[in-house]
Amino acid sequence: MFALTILNLVLLAQVQKEEILATHETVYRVSEGKACSLSWTLARTDPNRTVAQLRTDCELPLGRVLSMSDQILDTIEKTGPEQFRALEALFVGGLSGLPEMRSRLVLLASGSGEWDSVRGKPRSGGVDMLVQRYAQRSGFLEGWEEMFRRHGVRIEVGGVEDVRIEKAGSLPFFDELRRHGIGANYRVPSTCLLWIRLIHTEKGNRQQ
Repeated sequence: MFALTILNLVLLAQVQKEEILATHETVYRVSEGKACSLSWTLARTDPNRTVAQLRTDCELPLGRVLSMSDQILDTIEKTGPEQFRALEALFVGGLSGLPEMRSRLVLLASGSGEWDSVRGKPRSGGVDMLVQRYAQRSGFLEGWEEMFRRHGVRIEVGGVEDVRIEKAGSLPFFDELRRHGIGANYRVPSTCLLWIRLIHTEKGNRQQ
């Protein structure tokens, strides 16, 4: 227990908390050296006080994004418990800084059996709804689920908007896609705006 306490203090020391008076927001930020940081922004007033917004200013491996977010959640729980309990959603926004999530997006659509890779659209219905439907059951949020569970929060895909379609060969992670049989000329969903719904569970369900 003592070791865990020391670890938590070290992690808290890495999180910067800034109150923005003009916009009534609190920003929690973890820096990766001088050139890169990840932040969560929480509004202190309605109507947005139930939503946290994640931002990165560089590309980060998913494992690092989850580690930094875990540190931020630890800090929010300890320094702003009411803010933490009020959270109902995390707005990840565009996935430009999360290449592994972008790769998952391509693979879930291509593997759905409902995606037309020549036309770059679902065989029927809308692209946002297709992506959201398959994201719920494809392991799209793997890693996120475990991280939030440690804080007593269950998650699900809350919404998908503005899916962008591009040729797979133009994407910086195409080598990985090619290993899964994705051709360079396939038109695939490459990024989107992502909402993660947060469902607070009983404290006894937390993982330590």
